[in-house]
Amino acid sequence: MVDGEVVQIIEENVDFKVMYQTTEKENLEEAITENIKRFNLEKAPLLRVTFISLNEVEHVMVLDMHHIISDQSSLGILLKEIGLIYQCEELPDLEIQYKDFAKWQNDFYKSGKVSKSNYHGLSST
Repeated sequence: MVDGEVVQIIEENVDFKVMYQTTEKENLEEAITENIKRFNLEKAPLLRVTFISLNEVEHVMVLDMHHIISDQSSLGILLKEIGLIYQCEELPDLEIQYKDFAKWQNDFYKSGKVSKSNYHGLSST
Protein backbone atom coordinates (compact mmCIF):
# COMPACT_ATOMS: atom_id res chain seq x y z
CA MET A 1 0.00 0.00 0.00
CA VAL A 2 1.25 3.47 -0.88
CA ASP A 3 -0.82 6.45 0.32
CA GLY A 4 -3.78 4.12 0.90
CA GLU A 5 -3.63 2.65 -2.62
CA VAL A 6 -2.73 -0.92 -3.55
CA VAL A 7 0.41 -0.95 -5.72
CA GLN A 8 2.18 -3.59 -7.74
CA ILE A 9 5.84 -4.18 -6.97
CA ILE A 10 7.95 -5.76 -9.68
CA GLU A 11 11.00 -7.43 -8.19
CA GLU A 12 14.31 -7.07 -10.03
CA ASN A 13 15.57 -10.49 -8.95
CA VAL A 14 13.52 -13.36 -7.61
CA ASP A 15 14.94 -16.56 -6.15
CA PHE A 16 12.78 -18.96 -8.18
CA LYS A 17 13.64 -22.64 -8.33
CA VAL A 18 11.80 -25.52 -9.92
CA MET A 19 11.82 -28.38 -7.44
CA TYR A 20 12.16 -32.06 -8.33
CA GLN A 21 11.26 -35.13 -6.33
CA THR A 22 10.41 -38.78 -6.81
CA THR A 23 7.68 -40.81 -5.21
CA GLU A 24 5.70 -43.98 -5.73
CA LYS A 25 2.28 -43.72 -7.43
CA GLU A 26 0.48 -44.70 -4.24
CA ASN A 27 2.10 -41.73 -2.45
CA LEU A 28 1.33 -39.15 -5.15
CA GLU A 29 -1.56 -37.43 -3.35
CA GLU A 30 0.56 -37.00 -0.23
CA ALA A 31 3.49 -35.66 -2.31
CA ILE A 32 1.20 -33.11 -3.97
CA THR A 33 -0.25 -32.01 -0.63
CA GLU A 34 3.26 -31.55 0.79
CA ASN A 35 4.03 -29.10 -2.04
CA ILE A 36 1.09 -26.81 -1.30
CA LYS A 37 2.08 -24.25 1.33
CA ARG A 38 1.02 -20.82 2.52
CA PHE A 39 2.51 -17.83 0.72
CA ASN A 40 4.07 -14.77 2.31
CA LEU A 41 2.53 -11.95 0.25
CA GLU A 42 5.48 -9.71 1.06
CA LYS A 43 8.03 -12.07 -0.51
CA ALA A 44 8.28 -13.16 -4.13
CA PRO A 45 7.68 -15.48 -5.80
CA LEU A 46 4.00 -16.23 -5.33
CA LEU A 47 4.34 -19.30 -7.53
CA ARG A 48 6.00 -22.63 -6.83
CA VAL A 49 6.62 -25.43 -9.34
CA THR A 50 7.52 -29.01 -8.48
CA PHE A 51 8.01 -31.93 -10.85
CA ILE A 52 7.23 -35.27 -9.24
CA SER A 53 8.64 -38.31 -10.97
CA LEU A 54 6.63 -41.50 -10.49
CA ASN A 55 8.81 -43.63 -12.78
CA GLU A 56 10.81 -43.23 -15.98
CA VAL A 57 7.79 -42.27 -18.10
CA GLU A 58 5.22 -40.79 -15.68
CA HIS A 59 5.65 -37.37 -14.12
CA VAL A 60 3.37 -34.82 -12.48
CA MET A 61 3.87 -31.06 -12.49
CA VAL A 62 2.50 -29.27 -9.42
CA LEU A 63 1.83 -25.53 -9.81
CA ASP A 64 1.16 -23.88 -6.47
CA MET A 65 0.12 -20.30 -7.21
CA HIS A 66 -1.42 -17.60 -5.03
CA HIS A 67 -4.71 -16.41 -6.52
CA ILE A 68 -3.57 -12.78 -6.30
CA ILE A 69 -1.16 -13.26 -9.24
CA SER A 70 -3.61 -14.75 -11.72
CA ASP A 71 -7.16 -14.83 -12.92
CA GLN A 72 -9.09 -17.26 -15.10
CA SER A 73 -7.81 -15.66 -18.31
CA SER A 74 -4.14 -15.60 -17.32
CA LEU A 75 -4.34 -19.13 -15.93
CA GLY A 76 -5.85 -20.30 -19.22
CA ILE A 77 -2.98 -18.68 -21.14
CA LEU A 78 -0.40 -20.24 -18.80
CA LEU A 79 -1.86 -23.73 -19.16
CA LYS A 80 -2.14 -23.35 -22.95
CA GLU A 81 1.50 -22.27 -23.19
CA ILE A 82 2.68 -25.11 -20.93
CA GLY A 83 0.84 -27.48 -23.28
CA LEU A 84 2.56 -25.95 -26.32
CA ILE A 85 5.98 -26.26 -24.67
CA TYR A 86 5.20 -29.87 -23.72
CA GLN A 87 4.42 -30.58 -27.39
CA CYS A 88 7.75 -28.92 -28.42
CA GLU A 89 5.93 -26.07 -30.18
CA GLU A 90 7.15 -22.48 -30.19
CA LEU A 91 5.27 -19.89 -28.19
CA PRO A 92 3.87 -16.94 -30.14
CA ASP A 93 5.70 -13.62 -29.77
CA LEU A 94 4.05 -11.27 -27.27
CA GLU A 95 2.37 -8.26 -28.84
CA ILE A 96 2.02 -6.43 -25.51
CA GLN A 97 3.16 -6.91 -21.93
CA TYR A 98 0.99 -6.49 -18.82
CA LYS A 99 2.81 -3.25 -18.08
CA ASP A 100 1.50 -1.92 -21.44
CA PHE A 101 -2.07 -2.72 -20.40
CA ALA A 102 -1.53 -1.16 -16.96
CA LYS A 103 -0.23 2.06 -18.57
CA TRP A 104 -3.18 2.14 -20.98
CA GLN A 105 -5.60 1.65 -18.07
CA ASN A 106 -3.95 4.37 -15.95
CA ASP A 107 -3.95 6.78 -18.90
CA PHE A 108 -7.63 5.99 -19.46
CA TYR A 109 -8.46 6.79 -15.81
CA LYS A 110 -6.47 10.03 -15.97
CA SER A 111 -8.24 11.08 -19.19
CA GLY A 112 -11.41 11.81 -17.21
CA LYS A 113 -13.52 9.58 -19.49
CA VAL A 114 -14.26 7.32 -16.53
CA SER A 115 -13.55 7.39 -12.82
CA LYS A 116 -12.34 4.40 -10.85
CA SER A 117 -15.55 4.36 -8.80
CA ASN A 118 -17.72 4.37 -11.95
CA TYR A 119 -15.52 1.71 -13.53
CA HIS A 120 -16.33 -0.67 -10.67
CA GLY A 121 -20.05 0.00 -10.96
CA LEU A 122 -20.20 2.44 -8.06
CA SER A 123 -21.73 5.88 -8.39
CA SER A 124 -19.43 8.81 -7.64
CA THR A 125 -22.34 11.02 -6.59
